[in-house]
Amino acid sequence: MKEIADFLEGYPPFTDLSREELEQLSTAIDVKYHLAGDLVVEVGQPSLGVALMVRAGRLEVLGPVGTVVDEVDPGDLLSLDTVRAGRQYAHAAKAAEDTLLYLVPLPDALRVGHLAPISSTNQLTRPERLFDAAQGRVTGSMRPVIVHPASTSIADVAKAMTKARTSCSLVTSPDDGLGIVTDSELRRRVATGAVPITASVGSIAAFPAQTVSSEALLGDAYLSMVEAGIHHLVIVDAHDRPVGVVRVVDVASAELRDPLVVRGAVERAQDADELVEASALVAPSIIELVERGLPVEYIAQLQSGVVDAILRRAVALVRAPEATKASTWLVQGSLARREPLPGSDVDTALCWYDGDPGDHLAHASRVLRLVERAGLATCDRGANADNSLFNRSEDQWRQAVADWLGREEEAGVLALTSVVADTRPVSGELVSPLVEAVSAAVAHEAFMGVLTRHTLSRRTPLGFVRDFVVHQSGEHRGQLDLKKGGLLPVSALARWLALRTGDVSGSTLERLDRGADAGLITGDERDMLVGAYKVALTVLAEHQVRAIKAGNKPSGFLRPDQLDPLERRQLREAFRAIDSVQSALAAALGLSRL
Repeated sequence: MKEIADFLEGYPPFTDLSREELEQLSTAIDVKYHLAGDLVVEVGQPSLGVALMVRAGRLEVLGPVGTVVDEVDPGDLLSLDTVRAGRQYAHAAKAAEDTLLYLVPLPDALRVGHLAPISSTNQLTRPERLFDAAQGRVTGSMRPVIVHPASTSIADVAKAMTKARTSCSLVTSPDDGLGIVTDSELRRRVATGAVPITASVGSIAAFPAQTVSSEALLGDAYLSMVEAGIHHLVIVDAHDRPVGVVRVVDVASAELRDPLVVRGAVERAQDADELVEASALVAPSIIELVERGLPVEYIAQLQSGVVDAILRRAVALVRAPEATKASTWLVQGSLARREPLPGSDVDTALCWYDGDPGDHLAHASRVLRLVERAGLATCDRGANADNSLFNRSEDQWRQAVADWLGREEEAGVLALTSVVADTRPVSGELVSPLVEAVSAAVAHEAFMGVLTRHTLSRRTPLGFVRDFVVHQSGEHRGQLDLKKGGLLPVSALARWLALRTGDVSGSTLERLDRGADAGLITGDERDMLVGAYKVALTVLAEHQVRAIKAGNKPSGFLRPDQLDPLERRQLREAFRAIDSVQSALAAALGLSRL
């Protein structure tokens, strides 16, 4: 029993229990052994308050038709939140290899409804804790690190990891810096015989290791993991020295882990059908996160990481002529800024360096048809990589940029800014003509003048008296265009600030921060715009989720009578804030707003 208590003591949530409580709990634990391939849990099986903890081996969590969507390693528990709440298992699980399990009856202190006495920050009991600056620092969930030189043998590192009860080791190299090796990599590379255990650990380590600041919130850490598709993150201090490691299971509850689960399933897809199946989990995950009340701007970044992975996997799975492989796929618009809504489509572009234009168009079309099969809508306005306007060679892109810069009328300005400022590569290298265009646009006085006037002319749908301005005719008669009237005025202003600073990376909120830091807007103006943008984004995301659940096509339109009194007041205040900042900027620049 002492051995069981010793093991539990090193892993949350049992780290919250006293030694006496652990020893008492260990007497009630059953031990079960499963052979590789055994079905351990079935869908709908009651959890009965008994947690399944992997002592040795590994479990695989299965999707609807058997695709692996997550893994449970030694020290981890299967669907802990499900067990805590006494619910039925939503996914099946099988033993990926011969596996020893502890069947742990959770004491009341670790179950839903009895969590008040818990003081440790290792376990999340509310999604909001991810963003709580007082309680949600990533250091509250970190584990100690062990570090080895790259020349250390894999055998010695594995022994040290076992002794320290850790699932990874940091690896230092004079040439490559800080790397990491995980137990899953040991199983994949060493246990299979691909790499001898006498080899140096540097031969299987991943360089560079992904890091996060010790000042970061748990939400920042989780977002970094989803975007990078990793399960371990190194925490570094102000001097970039590693002080700990955080794992995804230490950061997120089972519900919040869904985007990373989906990304893992996407990246493991071996053919188009598996990609389609994995991608089917995207919409339910996003809907659940919105309904749980997480900040919508954060959910958008999680969604972007998964959509990026789907597009990259589709490109990899669609067989292409050799010459078309030397190309860069890009995403555009809100996805490029990592702020898509639940119902957003996927805008894409392609820059290629060799081959026949027809081959690139044909390949892009096959990729996008797979993307559509995977449940992602392509742009209905034509901003797609299978459109010759967005599928060009590097030289053609360079010529297009020059043409746009030479056209000082609004159409040319908008074409350049929409393509250049809101485009992000998801495969391949940075596209040099678009990067160079940022500096060229800033230096072009006439161009920036047209852009400034257009940016400040975007009006919010705020009525003169009480109500909002709505469409008076057509398909959207009586509806409020919240995307055009609430989001675009702020994103356009942020894009203008980004071009003025010469840095078009990041989201609308990050661009506003840089604009304030550069003195282009005041701190108060930045705060007003940030608040207004978040209000509009949240209202629209929740509206789109309701539409999706009702089987309707989500859009940027809604009827004012669908808003509750609080939403109406918040939107009205948001629109006034945007209009106030626009007017102040226009006055400062000596412009009149028509």
